[in-house]
Amino acid sequence: MDNPNPIVKYYISGISEPFTEKSSLWDMPLLGKDAGGILLHEYFTLAEQFISADNYYILQQGLAFILKEEVKSQNIGQIYIEEIKQIDIYLEKHGAFYHPARVEVGIKIGNSIQIEFPICFVLNTAVSAHGLALINNEYRILKYLSKIDDNFFVPQVFGVKSITYRGIEISFLLGTWFDGYKEFHLTDKSNSDTHSYPDINNIEGSSLIHIWNSNGTVIPIYSPSYFQIYEKASEILTYFYNLETSEAIELWHHAAGDFVVKQTIDGFDVKLITVRDYSSNYVPVSSSDSSDSSEYVEQDNNLSENIAQESILSNNVEQDVYNALLLFFLNLTLRMRIDRIDGIGRRSLVDNAVIPFILRGFFRGIKNKKIPDVIQNYFIENSLVNGFQSYLSQFSHENLYQIYLIMLGDCQTDSPERDFILKHLQEHSEALYCNISEGIFSIS
Repeated sequence: MDNPNPIVKYYISGISEPFTEKSSLWDMPLLGKDAGGILLHEYFTLAEQFISADNYYILQQGLAFILKEEVKSQNIGQIYIEEIKQIDIYLEKHGAFYHPARVEVGIKIGNSIQIEFPICFVLNTAVSAHGLALINNEYRILKYLSKIDDNFFVPQVFGVKSITYRGIEISFLLGTWFDGYKEFHLTDKSNSDTHSYPDINNIEGSSLIHIWNSNGTVIPIYSPSYFQIYEKASEILTYFYNLETSEAIELWHHAAGDFVVKQTIDGFDVKLITVRDYSSNYVPVSSSDSSDSSEYVEQDNNLSENIAQESILSNNVEQDVYNALLLFFLNLTLRMRIDRIDGIGRRSLVDNAVIPFILRGFFRGIKNKKIPDVIQNYFIENSLVNGFQSYLSQFSHENLYQIYLIMLGDCQTDSPERDFILKHLQEHSEALYCNISEGIFSIS
């Protein structure tokens, strides 16, 4: 490619005109009116500096990856970029950790190949202490997960870099943009903690989510139609669960907009746009300081005692896999239901009618998972899906409830989310047990 000299324009999402020095927001701080720090026009200048560094090296890595996929889909020969013609940077939103922007790149292709323009990327920006602490680790995690992600559930990432400006650190990360995918949240005008299953005679009072358009409008989706979103999100998290090490994607939140959705002819497609942590969730139950839970461990056919005493990949590999998977399963089925109203309001639970959809996503993720060679031989006589279903049948709703309490034992005692979970835990455990015991979910 010849030395690029593209036209670069800046935009703020929802405003059609380019962002220029004539804009009233030119000197507005990136973090808000009274926040101080990096100004909006400085942010855009630094973003362009990151993109253009080393003759647009990181951007060219991204373009090469996307064009390689285009070659595969169109069954064509090798192509090359003659010129980067234009770059438009759209600041999309201000999140808890990052400030994501959409980068649209117009290019000229050799060999007269027709490529849909523009090619889009996400540019995540971190300026807060929390964001800066996460962004480099997230880059490493996404690089690792992309090697096992045949479904493009998470973004491909191409580069990360920190810049110091006016003594302020700011970091950028470039990755693939999931075009057409949008944030979604529960929404409700009532004061209930739980979204109710819809009354078919009163659609006005039905539980619903809003899918957010970038122009500020929303698309209302009523239950049970949107339950498929939670099914697919459950499948994604289970897909990345490591049966050998019990590593899993952690620290995800619906309220933070971590999952995004796209409406399709068949319903919905879902992606996970951020991964803050990927670590083992296998913590022996005996580590809990809860006296009530400790009493339970000594009772009820020693079910919880077994979970507490076994360690991953000991002499009883099959049991160890199930024990660790149970903790992932319980965490998934509960946290998948938690959101904040409109992303920032009070905590709320999706109605328990969503549970069979969560279970379906979980077991589909298990069914499609490649079992590591180190434990493959232990599941010859019984498939992992059937084996784990049989394992779950040991537990009553009281078993599940008590194990949840033990899992919560290490949480901060003054955590508002912990208090919210405890308020609904008994009901969730009973609903989960009913779905497991009745087998009303199906795996396709």
